[in-house]
Amino acid sequence: MNALLQAGRAATGCTLYLAGFKRSTGTPSYDLPCLMCSKMLVNASVSKVGIKTPEGLRELDPKELYRQHLDRVIVKFSGKEYTQRDGTGTQ
Repeated sequence: MNALLQAGRAATGCTLYLAGFKRSTGTPSYDLPCLMCSKMLVNASVSKVGIKTPEGLRELDPKELYRQHLDRVIVKFSGKEYTQRDGTGTQ
C-alpha cells in the first residue's frame, strides 16, 4: 500500500510486483493483496500485479482481483456458496 501512496499518479498503467516474507518464520509468503489493497490498485490504475509463487511469476488483473474480493464479501453476507471466477469475468 505504501508503494502506491508514494507513487501517486506515476503508478498509472504500471505493473506492481509483490514478493513478501512471513515475519515469524522468514519463509516466502504467497498471499494475494487484501480487499483494501486491491481497491487501491484499481483506483491507482495499475494495469497488472505480478505475484511471486512457488511455480514462478503469476500476473493478475487488479480489477478482477477486486471483483473476487467483493464476490466473497457478498457471499459471506448472503449465505450463498462462493464460485471462483475464471479470470475472464465469467463464472
